[in-house]
Amino acid sequence: MRSRILGIAGTATLAAGLVALAGPQADAQPAPTPSVPRLADTRTPSLPLHRAARPDVPSTATKRVTVNVPNCSTSALIAAINTVNATGGTVNLFPGCTYTLTGADNDSNGLPVITSTVTVTGFNDTITRSSMALFRIFEVDAPGNLTLNSLTLSNGHAPNAGAGVGGAVLVNSAALTLNAARVTNNTADFQGGGIFSTNGTVKVNNSTLSSNTAPQGGGLEANGGSFVFNGGTITGNTSNSYGGGVASLFTTAAFNATRITNNTAVIGGGIAVHANTTLNSSQVTGNTATGSGVLGGGGIYNEGSPLALNLSPVSNNHATGAGSRGGGIFNTFPGAVATLLNTRVSSNSAADNAGGIYNTGGTVNLVTLSQVVSNTPNNCVTSSPAIPGCPN
Repeated sequence: MRSRILGIAGTATLAAGLVALAGPQADAQPAPTPSVPRLADTRTPSLPLHRAARPDVPSTATKRVTVNVPNCSTSALIAAINTVNATGGTVNLFPGCTYTLTGADNDSNGLPVITSTVTVTGFNDTITRSSMALFRIFEVDAPGNLTLNSLTLSNGHAPNAGAGVGGAVLVNSAALTLNAARVTNNTADFQGGGIFSTNGTVKVNNSTLSSNTAPQGGGLEANGGSFVFNGGTITGNTSNSYGGGVASLFTTAAFNATRITNNTAVIGGGIAVHANTTLNSSQVTGNTATGSGVLGGGGIYNEGSPLALNLSPVSNNHATGAGSRGGGIFNTFPGAVATLLNTRVSSNSAADNAGGIYNTGGTVNLVTLSQVVSNTPNNCVTSSPAIPGCPN
């Protein structure tokens, strides 16, 4: 059984109805104000590999194969995955099927652990859990590389007994690619309601993460490694600490032509990042941060990291808790350098001040026609240092 991954949930305390996240390590620079939250360093070694991925398991693979699943049988799906997993290859699902998983295939996974290069191609297919038993859908362990095409993963539930990470997919020092796929209505008891990646590589192309739930990273959480979204939508995901849509720590993250909308968390309703993060031609709209006190980041919470927005409007996001700031963007701690190019921050709100952008201890650069306007109750008031070019 895997060891539990340490994260913010493991160090947080609940006081006066607020989530107080773990503080910086001893050698970190002091926080600009004691009430500003600090994302914990959750970088840990990868989870122990599933026994199927360990090097002492011999492989007789000689060539890649393709298997066509002949019907909507879950047993036929599992058999097909086992066949291609031995050598690498492709599983083609029977068109229009719902494959219903009623029990775990192994540990906390409904399907065999992916340990080679495997592609699963659907044709309007769904793989779902329907069981009192709790388990995720897929686990991908090094050196595995899983590609999912044109299918839906739903109702996975990663329990604390199985590390509680990755309600639909766990990526463990491995790779995952989604093409025209949907990850929806999944749950993790700890991190990554839809997807959790530790030191992995995740690529999401023209796909949707929706209505997933976890204490941290409602739609997706990545600790180490990298991820990129190319098109698609991150919507309706929920976290009761940080990162309603996406939580990213110590990764390289990019959002290209992606809609981040209607997600909710205590901090960082849309996304919460401690990572080198870029948004290109993306929209952050309609997200909510519920934390009280000097918390917020209805659209984006950025801690101590480079953040670049290019042609990526931040609008109609809200920080609703008493005393909250940064309805659009909350930028905090030294090293948090947010650079906005051709980007408009508008119609956001916060309960206290800085409905548009709240900066504390970091730097915000508004360049190339970027604007912060029409936010409630003001645009950037109380930011320290002040944001050049932001009207109060």
